[in-house]
Amino acid sequence: MLPRFAVQYRVHVPAVMAYGSVARGYKPGSQNYASDDLTQLLARPEKAWSYELGVKSNWFNNRLTASVAVFWSDIDDYQLLLPDEFGFASVTTNGGVRTRGFELELAAKPFQGFEVVAGFGYTNAKFTQYRNPFTGVSFSGNRLTYAPDYTLNLGVQYRNSGFFGRVDLQGLGTYFFDDANTIKQSPFALINARIGYEWKTWEFTSTLIISSTRNMSRRRFAPLKRWHPLEIVESLAFKCERSSKVQSL
Repeated sequence: MLPRFAVQYRVHVPAVMAYGSVARGYKPGSQNYASDDLTQLLARPEKAWSYELGVKSNWFNNRLTASVAVFWSDIDDYQLLLPDEFGFASVTTNGGVRTRGFELELAAKPFQGFEVVAGFGYTNAKFTQYRNPFTGVSFSGNRLTYAPDYTLNLGVQYRNSGFFGRVDLQGLGTYFFDDANTIKQSPFALINARIGYEWKTWEFTSTLIISSTRNMSRRRFAPLKRWHPLEIVESLAFKCERSSKVQSL
């Protein structure tokens, strides 16, 4: 059993809730059967302490909701999947990780059928202690891979008599593909637009959707996909100018 402690405080007019939590995390260890290094045969369990403080609120009969949260975690024996000198994957647990960040969320329904949602998150995730067991290179102080420093989203939706339309903007900040922080993805943003019609026949609901996605930043980007030792191609950078599709659900 892992301990978790949480407290809440509510104010009903307006509806506001403040909260805080402390939790212990645990990830079992593993064995590296392919390793010829006795020190790397066993991967120690990963352990973490996570903390969060936040406030959630809703106003005007739930027509406006807002929340803010700050979080931080300290992780010991962070497990990483690394290729050894022969190309086989091994799990090493000599790393320490610290994450800090905050999140903001907002949702509004100013009138019937119209909805706006927005969010922003910032994360600072770094190695506090990490030395590659195969090369001996220290990456302490470097940022974790595939962890954008910020994320943002903005969505607008309108529904009326079965018709609906929605536009979403998604943005990602800089993230790295390697522990040395030498290969990185620059910030980029995507916008997705959808229009459709939804109708009900007996107990079934059918939806016709026409959608389009456009790369607003016009930058080449690779998806957030981790390395896998059996893949011939790790990831392909591509430039998504625009894509469209018609979909029936």
